[in-house]
Amino acid sequence: MKTKTWLGLVAAGSLALSSALFGQAMALTGKVLTVTSGMITMQTDKGVVWEIKRAADVNVTGELKVGATVTVNCTEPDAQKKEPPVN
Repeated sequence: MKTKTWLGLVAAGSLALSSALFGQAMALTGKVLTVTSGMITMQTDKGVVWEIKRAADVNVTGELKVGATVTVNCTEPDAQKKEPPVN
């Protein structure tokens, strides 16, 4: 029983660690809507709004100011797609 519990914990930990370390790389290009010390909100040409955490591994190409068009290179855990409200 202890062996099964131990193996289960190791498997769960490995899965969590691998998704954190190997998040899918993304390059998002669009217009900057808001900028704060911890977050960038941008809208792509297709109208999709993204919120991106300003982490150490997030790189921005272009002038980071509201209204500017930039390209943000980040990993999937740092960026979240914002869905429009359902009517």
